[in-house]
Amino acid sequence: MRLANFAFDSGLWVRVRRIPGWLWAFLAHEGWMACAYWAPFPQAPHRYVAANQNFSWLGHFWFQWDSLWYAAIGRYGYGHLPGVPPGSGTVFFPWLPMVIHVLGMWGAWGLTQGALALSFWLLARFFRRLPLTAGEASLAVWLFALNPAAIYYSTLYAEPWTVALALVSIDLGARRRWGFAALAGLFAATTQATGVLVGWFPLLALADRVQQGQWKAARGPLVWGVGCFLGIAGYALYLGLRFHHPFWFATRERTVWGATWKWPWVQWYQAVGDLVVHRHLILLRTAIWAAVTLFAVGGFLMLRFLVRTRPETEAASLYGITGLAIALSFTHPAWPLYSTLRIVSVSFPLYAGIARLPRWCVLCLLVGSAWLAFAGARLFTHGWWYQ
Repeated sequence: MRLANFAFDSGLWVRVRRIPGWLWAFLAHEGWMACAYWAPFPQAPHRYVAANQNFSWLGHFWFQWDSLWYAAIGRYGYGHLPGVPPGSGTVFFPWLPMVIHVLGMWGAWGLTQGALALSFWLLARFFRRLPLTAGEASLAVWLFALNPAAIYYSTLYAEPWTVALALVSIDLGARRRWGFAALAGLFAATTQATGVLVGWFPLLALADRVQQGQWKAARGPLVWGVGCFLGIAGYALYLGLRFHHPFWFATRERTVWGATWKWPWVQWYQAVGDLVVHRHLILLRTAIWAAVTLFAVGGFLMLRFLVRTRPETEAASLYGITGLAIALSFTHPAWPLYSTLRIVSVSFPLYAGIARLPRWCVLCLLVGSAWLAFAGARLFTHGWWYQ
């Protein structure tokens, strides 16, 4: 009782209540992933499965799968990766390897978590500018914090950087800091191919000004949009000059990794049949299929934002829907939804669409999402498949 009285009398409780909601969400994300990391695993850790054998000596519980490729590229570069087919590493865009090259794996991990914290702050600002209530905006941040692909934001993957740099670009663009917005957009497009989708925001801002005949005011969004395009164009130029294959990152995705592109939704209903075949993974795969379906619901609800008059709101809808379509178009021989959940997780406007569902429904979905995030993190940190 004395401790409680001390807390209230000293104003400790008041200070705790002043902690912003986005910070609580970030701490919950980090804590939940740490719990999954330390939770007892029912089987002996089998950290280095086939995909990790090339660079297994770089591995750690936090660093698995693609993290090891990023680390190897940061160490050796694209042209000298040992023991792998030429050009196979070019599917991993250069931003994260450059960070690892400069700071090392743990330094890059620390900076990545700092970028993730920045993302939560910017997400809260971004969702408040959308036609959402305060409660819906808060739930959208929490849906992102405990999304089913959360583990990829706590390790060395490109996803946290894609979200962070896209949000920085959008926020700077909203404040008309065109040059800095263009630079952030350029960097976002060097994290992964979907980073270029941030270009929807300057494109619609430019179209709005042209439609209104504000030609002088259109120069700022034009500079912003060019910056977003130059990121991926610069990477293609580098590959062309260095390896004479400007689009090696696209062709190697198919020839080395076996990934192909199909029409959206093909993988979704193909996965239904696959669930019947792989009965030993039916719980996990069913949960992933359900999570992908949930993102699709968010995309459907985002369609309503297209009828708004604000270019930023319309761009948010197009960003989310385009990201969903891309994720649903990527397939792999191992399973139709092999990387869909991870790819779609960066389409952060979709969380706003999901948050528009009835509150009780969103809370139930949040619990289910947190469970899948925990289960996936346990598998990932022990080297088992979770995409």
